[in-house]
Amino acid sequence: MTKEELNAPDEIEVALSKFWDKLVKYKKVLLGAVGGLVAVALLLWIIGMTAQSSAEGRSEAMRTAIAPLGGEVGEPDPQLAALPGPKPERFPDEATRAAEAKKRLATYVSEHGSDDALELVTLTDANLLIETGDPAGAVAAIDQWLAKYPKSPARIVALEIKARALTAKGDRPAAIAAWQELAGAAAGEFKADALRHVGDLENPVLADGGDAAKAKAAYDAALAALGPAPEEVAFQFAPQGLRGDIQNRLDLLPAQ
Repeated sequence: MTKEELNAPDEIEVALSKFWDKLVKYKKVLLGAVGGLVAVALLLWIIGMTAQSSAEGRSEAMRTAIAPLGGEVGEPDPQLAALPGPKPERFPDEATRAAEAKKRLATYVSEHGSDDALELVTLTDANLLIETGDPAGAVAAIDQWLAKYPKSPARIVALEIKARALTAKGDRPAAIAAWQELAGAAAGEFKADALRHVGDLENPVLADGGDAAKAKAAYDAALAALGPAPEEVAFQFAPQGLRGDIQNRLDLLPAQ
């Protein structure tokens, strides 16, 4: 995205469409431990910051709404606090930070419901419902989002949020189905990670009522999604990452 593309408010939609393409290509990078939605929020902040004229009020509202997503928790480092320049907002704990982010996003959506960024803002808000202890609300919000944006390139992000929400909710059968749906829509490491979650939910060591045979099938499929293991000698001493994590789970499965 260039400054020229983002300079005029009527070109924000064009800039967003280019981001959709990047989201599809780099979805594995964007989806981290918290859903990767901070990266999305940063993109929205850039769009808001560079938009001009009639979008100025909306840009300021967006900056205010997403500030808690990049906020920090706990006491600041004295040396860092003494440095000049703007500082991120600070919150006493993660629950407070997430609750404030949810509150501000709700305000933004109510005031700018027709905004081009609404698709991502509402997705971010759904993710925050998990962090604030409302996984059932997150599932309902994602189902509404999927119905409204069935062809969105961000759909895979929504599926990941739904799977995590169902897991947090404790609905094991539905969570397994959600992770399987995500695996069917993904590839490579992202597919493997979804199948690892399926295996964990079927693993009798980790889940009551698990089935070792089903867990093994899921873990085997996860390894297959990663492709052949590297054969170079250097990799023999390197951290195994996701592949090693899945293999460890396989090795610890009870005898079938």
